[in-house]
Amino acid sequence: MVSAIDPAVAMGMVDSPKLEPIAEEVRTKRHRAGENTMIWDSIVWKEELQRELDNFRKFLDEFEQLDEYYDLRVEKFFFVSSFIIRKLSESYKLSDELESQEIGCVRHKRVENDNVYIDLMNYHHFERYYDLDEMEEC
Repeated sequence: MVSAIDPAVAMGMVDSPKLEPIAEEVRTKRHRAGENTMIWDSIVWKEELQRELDNFRKFLDEFEQLDEYYDLRVEKFFFVSSFIIRKLSESYKLSDELESQEIGCVRHKRVENDNVYIDLMNYHHFERYYDLDEMEEC
């Protein structure tokens, strides 16, 4: 007899109508526990997140002028960091305290100018298209 903790049942490798309800229960419990997620060892991901943060802080301290490289670094930092945080969250590898924190965000209103569209040729001049002096929380 195959038990409910048998890996073959849990992974759906046993093809038996009698065992399917047991296998589904095991799969559901494992999913809720975060066992069927991409991240098993969260330490390497958390270390990578810290490394990204350290590199970004160093970059901000050393940069001299705004250019395309600046935009790339900012976008890369937020993209990679958000991806890692999402994967850690989906894997239940973050504390409840961290998960419950609210993260502040502000937005700037677009300057009224019907004749100008933001595109690849001018998006880097965001100060022309948004009122950076006025902001509202969102």
